Amino acid sequence: MVSYHHYSWISKRATTVNASFKTKTNSIILHLAMDARGLKVYGESK
Repeated sequence: MVSYHHYSWISKRATTVNASFKTKTNSIILHLAMDARGLKVYGESK
């Protein structure tokens, strides 16, 4: 789970989100899922 500063910073009407974060591995990120709890990263190992 990757935390974003606060989910309310992201507009509900936004079509794109620019977010920067560091991962523990260098694997390729295939999918990101975002909700009120943060970002979930699905990569090659998932």
